[in-house]
Amino acid sequence: MEHALRLHMLTIARLYADAKSLPISTVSNLAARDSGFFGRIEREEASFTARKYDDVMGWFSDNWPASLAWPEDVPRLVRASEIEAA
Repeated sequence: MEHALRLHMLTIARLYADAKSLPISTVSNLAARDSGFFGRIEREEASFTARKYDDVMGWFSDNWPASLAWPEDVPRLVRASEIEAA
């Protein structure tokens, strides 16, 4: 499961970086508050918690460019506040 979640985060991070013309370290700092996070995750030098995954994917979900389609093979995080508001 960790491998699939790792791929989800990296896929989303790369798409976001390309769409915004940002280096991955900048995206890493924005989404994970750690400029080296995605580099370590990509090299499989680090693990991550479910909470960190939710925080990172939640940031992307909240900040995703309207002009960019979210990839169909990556589940989009739905925040509890969005569920309660519905």
